[in-house]
Amino acid sequence: MERWYKLDKRYGVLYIKLVFLSLLYIFPVVLANMYYNDDLARSLYGATGWSGDGRPLGEALMLFLCGGEPVSDIAPLPLILSVFFLSYVLVLYAKANLDSVYDEILLICILLFVITNPFAMVNISYRFDSIIMFSALSLPFLIFAMPDAMSGIRQFIWSFLAGIAIMSLYQAVIGLSAALFLIHLFYMVLGVRKAAVSGAWRITGIGTGALFYKLFIAGRYVSNTDWRYEASRVVGFSPDFVKIVFGNIVDACRYIKGYLDGVSRLNQAVLLLFCLGAVGSVTYMYLTDSHKKGGAKAVGAVFLLASPVLVAVFTFLPLMVLSSLTMRSRILIAFGVSLLYVGIMLLFFCRKYGKLRRAAIVLTAACVFFHYTFMYSYGNALKSQDEYQKYLVYHIAHDLESINGSSGFQSVSFIGQPPKARQVQKICAKYPFMNELIPVYLDNDTWIGGVWLYHYLQHDLTIAGNDESDWEVIQSEEPVLRNSVYSCYLNGTRIIVNFH
Repeated sequence: MERWYKLDKRYGVLYIKLVFLSLLYIFPVVLANMYYNDDLARSLYGATGWSGDGRPLGEALMLFLCGGEPVSDIAPLPLILSVFFLSYVLVLYAKANLDSVYDEILLICILLFVITNPFAMVNISYRFDSIIMFSALSLPFLIFAMPDAMSGIRQFIWSFLAGIAIMSLYQAVIGLSAALFLIHLFYMVLGVRKAAVSGAWRITGIGTGALFYKLFIAGRYVSNTDWRYEASRVVGFSPDFVKIVFGNIVDACRYIKGYLDGVSRLNQAVLLLFCLGAVGSVTYMYLTDSHKKGGAKAVGAVFLLASPVLVAVFTFLPLMVLSSLTMRSRILIAFGVSLLYVGIMLLFFCRKYGKLRRAAIVLTAACVFFHYTFMYSYGNALKSQDEYQKYLVYHIAHDLESINGSSGFQSVSFIGQPPKARQVQKICAKYPFMNELIPVYLDNDTWIGGVWLYHYLQHDLTIAGNDESDWEVIQSEEPVLRNSVYSCYLNGTRIIVNFH
């Protein structure tokens, strides 16, 4: 039991293959080499800020990797380390929970669902935050990879510490623990030797750790003077509690549906066939098992039919109690476990009906393949947008420095939004979901959008917000410079860049 965390030769080979395929998946983002949102400010200022988000362990992790403050841009090392660690714990999880139905090809395909989750592409894109987010994602798998023979107290302690760590890294992942517990129950329904008490120790420990974080840690780190306090505020037991939570769940489901509506019909058909085939086949296998009888059999069948939906909902359920939840792709980082679970169902079915193994592999591999094509389209679009934004910012920086040759101006502000690259416009027309995923700079935000300009200017101009006089100047004055994309106006000591 003391060596449960070690991989034998068989699982070592599985790990190497999983790492390789995972690195192949993230390769387009590495190749794009783009500063993604918060990366703009972190790379320029060397600032951290994770503690203010209530993620002190994430800040400590990055400070360790960067050798202290200011944090330096060491990309793509954080993302690569994330792949190695996540792949390791996934193989440990498979070793502990799927050893009796081991099938290398099918197993690799279903484990890949965790990282090829299309909602996690944003998490992958961050040069700094990626390792923080994926470390949090890895911990629940690590806890449920622990052997059932471990004493309940030890399971609880390790789970309790993991709960605190998850919340101190990336709170959006905490729902994964409940989803993995449901999968634990799935093993029991099918008669696999999984101890219900063991699973209960783990989920109770993680939940207690999360509660401890909320009561004793979050208040010390989450900033209470800006948007972060409001973003972390829970609904509370008010008359509108049920209404708000239910509304948040509906919004999340609509968000997921928005992604599904934007992929090809073939992709939709393959995904639907994969899900219905797996759930239907394992339910059929369960109902035809002569050892299952009576009311317990009916309850088990209902559980098998409902559990995939429950697993999907549980991956984001804890977030639904937030009073001002804004749906963003990055908070669904744990959603990939939903397809992992469906794949586990298919894996168990193929153990009994081995003749259907090849069909199951083809169907599962087709789902994974479409995730790869979606990622590669996204990565190339990122690179195209980055090249176009550099083209724009080079010219804007040159024009600003030319206008400010005598250093008579102090600030610059932006009005309107720059266009997307033409290749990006095309890919976003095909996949509307990517409109959110691909950032467009510049604006007047000195942390995300506007700070992009600071990468190409010295300290002679600062970015400022707009006021009414800026609009008056644009409407009444002639620009000092005009091209087909933007015009530059002068308002006192401010230069206004107006995107057409």
